[in-house]
Parts: sequence; structure tokens; C-alpha cells
Amino acid sequence: MTEPSFKISSADIGYLPQALTYAPAMTVRAYLADPDEGALPDYQIARVLAGLGLDGVPPETPVEILSGGQKTRLGLAR
Repeated sequence: MTEPSFKISSADIGYLPQALTYAPAMTVRAYLADPDEGALPDYQIARVLAGLGLDGVPPETPVEILSGGQKTRLGLAR
């Protein structure tokens, strides 16, 4: 048996839980906020949402009303 030609490190592996954890009335803006730095500027929120294919979702949208697929994509941003 031959060795694989690539190496996997812990930096190459990510984790995305199936269900997001968020407060009941949390908005998309609040979900994207950095715990240490606080809320992101509007231009960064717009850039993140566009990169996730969520550019039609206003930042003040409650996370709880997003579809399952939208919640999953939002989870990728964290």
C-alpha cells in the first residue's frame, strides 16, 4: 500500500455544526459580530453576505426566520 501524496494538518480541517446556536431574536448583524471587536462595519457585512450568496438578506433580519440553507451558509461566516 502506498502513502498518500498529501498531508492533512489540523489547520486544513474545519467544523460546521448542523444546527446554529443563536439567541432567539439575534439578527444577522449580531451573529456576524466578533466577540472581541464588536459589530462589523456595514461594508464588511455586505461583503461577507455577498460571498455567501446572501446579499439579498438585510443585516437586521432575525436569524430565526432564515431558511435552513441560509443558516448553514451564515454559519460558514463564523
